[in-house]
Order: sequence, then structure tokens, then C-alpha cells
Amino acid sequence: MRATASKLALIAVSSLFALGLVEVVSRFAQPVSPGTRTLSLAGETIDAVMESRFRHKAELIFRQVSDEFEALVTIDKFGNRIPEPLGNPSVIFLGDSFTFGHGLNDEETFVALYCAHTGLSCVNMGRSGSGTLVQLDVLVHYLETEGWRPEKVMLFVLAMTATLASGNDLLDNYYYARVQEVKATAENAEVAEQAVQEVKAPFHVDIWLKLRRWALDNINLARIVYFRFAPNLRVLLSTPPSTDILGLALEATRVAFDRLRKLSSRYGFEALIYILHPVQDIEGGTDQNTAIAIRDVSGGIRVVSTADLFRENSTSYYFAYDGHLNAHGAKRLAEFLQATR
Repeated sequence: MRATASKLALIAVSSLFALGLVEVVSRFAQPVSPGTRTLSLAGETIDAVMESRFRHKAELIFRQVSDEFEALVTIDKFGNRIPEPLGNPSVIFLGDSFTFGHGLNDEETFVALYCAHTGLSCVNMGRSGSGTLVQLDVLVHYLETEGWRPEKVMLFVLAMTATLASGNDLLDNYYYARVQEVKATAENAEVAEQAVQEVKAPFHVDIWLKLRRWALDNINLARIVYFRFAPNLRVLLSTPPSTDILGLALEATRVAFDRLRKLSSRYGFEALIYILHPVQDIEGGTDQNTAIAIRDVSGGIRVVSTADLFRENSTSYYFAYDGHLNAHGAKRLAEFLQATR
């Protein structure tokens, strides 16, 4: 028994030593960056690109750099990514980093392509890391401060009901609703702020996100594997949310859509909702469930799923490691929007 235990211990130590050696070699032979760096044109790290919770720093120019891309980003005088609107904008694009065009040069975003083709005055109101409820706060801010009265507001929702992973607007809306809930029940502002800091994702999602973040931040071998097989891993490792948690996320999203409908009536614009699907939603064959769930809470606003645009050879439209639409995917989406406007 002792001999067997000793052999197992020796195997474990040898395996750990071998993995450690391979990790060291990989950092020299094939180093992979753990994420996107935000740099100035001179190569200096930029810690913050936002001027406030609503606006980017006006007329800021910076680069997004990773192993998959190096993109030039230009912010206009209004604090949005270009194109800068000429007078009153006809169309406002509302969304998160997919709408902003993470990893894409200014002229490659689907917003820029659409506006260049149609000749319309447009605003790219994409805000990285935001959910639908936050995006509507941004929209109202501009409608009030700039006096803009668009003919159309296109809301792009990154959603997947089969899992609530990082970046999913359903998860972001869940966060927003929980934060508002704890603020409303707190005794005072100090207690509210402390309670907000303790709001987390659902337990299993929180654990998975922390494990993935730790592995990708600290282990180059994990980054190499993820870089090569990310779309497949996203499908395999997508854990479904509980019925209760998904219900809360969808209810928060229903509240957001109801607010959009009321804003549409108040400010006189046409509202449209487009579903952008993570690649694993399409690859895993769960995108139709997502579309049904979003339509069920849309409150009558027209909802368009974009999954069919990317169904054939879907991984070719997304950055493998990063997960956002690449230039090919953005062009495909822009052409669809142009053809159906």
C-alpha cells in the first residue's frame, strides 16, 4: 500500500514538474496575451477611457491590442465612437462592446459600414461591459443633454439563455436589477454602497468566471489551449442557469424593453431589437431558444435574431479567443442591416 502511494506521489510530482517546465518553455516559445490592452498611440497604457458613466472622453484616440488584433479607436466630440453625427442623428445604435466594435478599426465596425453605405447621420452608442438597462440610461442622457431626436433606435442585445456567461446582456441586466434591489432596501447610502459591492453573479456562474479568469490570467498553457479551441470550449463548458435565475434575468430584460417602448413613444422614434448571439449559442444549437425567450419579453417591439447570418461556418465570423465579431462578421451584419432597413 505504501509502495503504491509512493509511486502515485512520484507520478504526481513528476507530472507537476513536467507541466511547470512546459509552462516556462511556452512563455518563451508561444506567449499569449491574457486579454486586450488599451494603449495610447505612443504605446502607453490607458487606464480609463470613460469621462463619466455616460460618455467616453471626448476626442480620445487609442488602440486596442491583443494577439488577435490591433485596432484604432476614435471617440468623437460627443463621447461616442465615430462616425460623428451631422446635426440631428437619424439612427442611434445602442449596445455593448459588440456594437462599439471591440477589436475592430473605426471603419470596420458594423455601425460605420452601415452609415457609410446609407449616408445617414448615425451615433454609435455602444458601451463595453454594459447591459440593456445601463444602455437606456445612456440613451436618455443624450436625448436630454444634446436634444437629439432620432427616427430610429436600434438596440443590439448580446444574449444566450443556455448559459449566463460574462458579457451576456441577460447577466448584466440581472446584475442591474439586483443592485437596484439592494439599494432600495438599504438603510442609508453607505450601507447601500457596501451591499452593491457584494452583489455577485449566480453562484455557479461566479465560480466558473473566477476560475476561468484566474487560469487565463496566470497560465500561458491555458491561454494557448483557449486560443486554439475557444469556440469548442465555450460550447462544452457552458453551464445552464437555474430556472429561477434565468427568470430573474429575463424579467429584468423585460423591464428594460418596456422602458425602451415608453421612450420610443415619448421621444417619437421607432425602436428595433436585434439579438447578437455568442458563437457558442449558434454552435451549440441553442440560439432559437434564446430568440424565443427574448421575443417573449419584448413587449411587442420587433425582435430580429441574427443567428442565421452566421450559421454556416460560424466560427469564421468571430475572434476565436476574444469572442467578439471580427471584421468579416461585422461586414456581414452591416450588409444585412443595409438590405433590411
